[in-house]
Amino acid sequence: MTTTAIVAELLVGGLEALLWLAALFFAIHGFPRHPVAWLNIGKDFVVPLTFALVAFSYVLGVLVDRISDSLLSPIDWAMRRRLLPKDFSVPRTRLLVMHKGEQMTKFLDYVRSRMRIARVTALNLMIGTVVAVLLVVRQHVDVSVYAVALTGVIATAASAFAWLRITRTYYRRLAQALDILKETSN
Repeated sequence: MTTTAIVAELLVGGLEALLWLAALFFAIHGFPRHPVAWLNIGKDFVVPLTFALVAFSYVLGVLVDRISDSLLSPIDWAMRRRLLPKDFSVPRTRLLVMHKGEQMTKFLDYVRSRMRIARVTALNLMIGTVVAVLLVVRQHVDVSVYAVALTGVIATAASAFAWLRITRTYYRRLAQALDILKETSN
């Protein structure tokens, strides 16, 4: 997987987390009285603020990626046990495919990247839904709490479903790649 793809994955997760962190801040502290004044102050520091936000988002992305991986690993392991032969080693197969199948590696890395983004998005949407409901309730935002909760639950479920489907596809394709490598080496 290219470094650019990994950085992009982590930035996506980090920027998503930054959104719910900002919403949490406003839920706790309220909205600024003069938001335009805040923007005017920030305009002189656009470059350093952008750099700081991107750097912070990357670090945050690393954290939420690891947390989402840890939380969903029992489901991932169950899926591996169901889809793959008992003696199948995912790490060993990945190394073998990387060593012998450059084009297969590119495709599998693409699928794996989508899998990781869907996984971290599901976690961020779940947390973001709770934070959005908290924001609406605490700050008396003129929006239906039920609509916010329902939208969040649907979006979280859709992301989780996407993660499950993409993960299943990844393991099936990884097993197929190993079979192809075995056939071509004989």
